[in-house]
Amino acid sequence: MCFIHFGYSQNVLFIGNKTYPSTDPFILKSNKEWDGFDLNVSIAKMEESAIIVLSANVFDCYVRIYGKILIYLEDGNVITCIDRAKFDCVDGKTTTLYSLNKTEINQLKISNIHTIRFSLKCVGCISSSAEGDYSVSNNGNQEGNLKKEKANVPNLIENLFSNI
Repeated sequence: MCFIHFGYSQNVLFIGNKTYPSTDPFILKSNKEWDGFDLNVSIAKMEESAIIVLSANVFDCYVRIYGKILIYLEDGNVITCIDRAKFDCVDGKTTTLYSLNKTEINQLKISNIHTIRFSLKCVGCISSSAEGDYSVSNNGNQEGNLKKEKANVPNLIENLFSNI
């Protein structure tokens, strides 16, 4: 088990005692009508690679985003990210980091994220009602009377990685 302190501040991601430039977090909404989990997503620059940071509000810090994730792009391509056991849970928010290589970064520069498929697993208990496979989509969202546009990931990536 690896505990890392994550934090966001003005396009900077804090991991332990290091900082990395990042996109502002954006929300991808659950595809389940109820009992689903929205994901907060941010992408941080690490020289010529990147990490995609996924966070979800959970009831119990034994529950975490676990295993591989699938990032479905609008152009039909799929990026598969492997779980490297880099996670944390603070104040009921579970966060897991996944690596992106230069090829995957370039894919995100030209095609927007459509859907992310992920799993939640209780790593410190026998079972949890939150365990299962979930998906979230980049459809924008409704907050009261305010409709938010969907995240423009190619624009966010281009701005973050303009010198690669």
